[in-house]
Amino acid sequence: MGGNAQPRWFAANVPTLLRLFLPLWAAVGVVSCVSTQRLDSDVRRTVQQEAARSLPAQTNMLTDAAAVMAENRRTLPDLQVDLDGALRLATRYSRALQSKREQLYLGGLDRLTALRKFGPQYSGTLDYLLTKPAGGADQNDTALGLKASQILPTGGTLSADGAATMSRGSGDTNATYSRSGELTLRQPLLAGAGYEVSHADLIQSERNLIYTLRAFTMDRQDFAIGILKSYYGLLIEDAVLANTRQNVDQSTFLRRRSEALFRIRRAPSIDVLRSQQQELSASNDLNQAEAQYDVDRRRFLIDLGLPADSTLHVTGQVPELRPLDLTLETCLTLALQRRLDLRTVEDRLEDARRGLRIARRALLPKVDAFATASGEGQSPDSVTGGDTAKEYTAGVSVDLSLDKRPERDAVKRALIGVDAAERALTEIRDTIRVSIMDSFRTFASLRQAAGIEFQNTEIARRQAAYAALRFRNGEADNRDVVDAQNQLLAARNTYVRALVQYEQQRVQLLRDVGLLDIAADGTLVETKAP
Repeated sequence: MGGNAQPRWFAANVPTLLRLFLPLWAAVGVVSCVSTQRLDSDVRRTVQQEAARSLPAQTNMLTDAAAVMAENRRTLPDLQVDLDGALRLATRYSRALQSKREQLYLGGLDRLTALRKFGPQYSGTLDYLLTKPAGGADQNDTALGLKASQILPTGGTLSADGAATMSRGSGDTNATYSRSGELTLRQPLLAGAGYEVSHADLIQSERNLIYTLRAFTMDRQDFAIGILKSYYGLLIEDAVLANTRQNVDQSTFLRRRSEALFRIRRAPSIDVLRSQQQELSASNDLNQAEAQYDVDRRRFLIDLGLPADSTLHVTGQVPELRPLDLTLETCLTLALQRRLDLRTVEDRLEDARRGLRIARRALLPKVDAFATASGEGQSPDSVTGGDTAKEYTAGVSVDLSLDKRPERDAVKRALIGVDAAERALTEIRDTIRVSIMDSFRTFASLRQAAGIEFQNTEIARRQAAYAALRFRNGEADNRDVVDAQNQLLAARNTYVRALVQYEQQRVQLLRDVGLLDIAADGTLVETKAP
């Protein structure tokens, strides 16, 4: 072909090529766009269907699992949040929670991939070939090939292949046609036979999605408890700040009173110095508490997913002593019945046993039965006409594999996997028992400690009032007042911490025994023991 012949040929045939291939490109682009748009809904539907089937008691979290993290993270003005408000904000904005949602999404995507793999498989090719030999006539060849296959529940494979070709020379009025088709069924009889073997990946994909759902449920609970602890931590610091400010006010009043008494010679100078030192110490404690509160507040904003320079004020009261009518025996029973992580380990043992059955089946001889029906014709109407050459074949194929070492190795690995899964199951059961015992006893101890700290606070309050009365009557110096005020401040702060620690442990115990759920908005839902 001459140097300018090829460019001229392309220029002359561009309209024809565009008419042939642009519709195909457009169709592929539209299908890809629609598939991308539908993927999210398909994944979420798959996740929700599996959750409704396997986790009916935890369906509150499905709306949250399908949620998308809010992108508007501008600085919000003067946030006033209680515990439920903090949980709702974290559900909407938290980056850590969005990462957990993405892991669940990927689990649903893996499940969809497996479903497509074991559904009907289609493929096709369309080839167009233009041949321009030097000094010869042009030759146009078009070939279309279509394939379809399906893995059967029995372990067999049904496949269909079709092909059509057309050849036409330049200037020819007639074209040469060729069409063929083949339908093949191949069924393993020993090794590879059965649904459990052939669909092992599909079965495992469903199990993996269940495991991911359970992990998301427990991670969601742990995340909410983490927000709860951070919130109560700020609430404690807020209460400590209030107590410290009160202590500063009392110290200032004590210093002024000591100075006044000193001026009228009713108090020694040491009282003035002691009261001044107390005021300075209280002011220093207040400055440190305010600085620490500001840092912890910014960290809490980051946990919520909000800008660290937002203005946040925690509201609400220090939790009261809420009773929990559970015995240790009840907690142990509930945990062994309801813990999702324990159920996952139990199911993984079944996975290992299924893998062992599959590995042992692979030791059987590989014997396949097959049947094929094919047809071939050379005319345009050969498919419907009577000139199609048809052929039917059937038979049995036996793989005379004399080396079964890979299969034997697989069986040994599967046996080790079963042993490891059994050990993991006994270990997690023992671990859960011990952790429940520890959690329950910690809960009981904190309940008792909170009651004791309440009594200590009342005693410290009466002592502080008595010391102030004696100081006003001139029966004692201000050392007694300073000591009593410090003891009262420490008692109040300790009591607040005891109440918060008790509430945190109470919620943790509910989670440990499987009686804690998370609503769609992220708030805590306590379920009753059956």
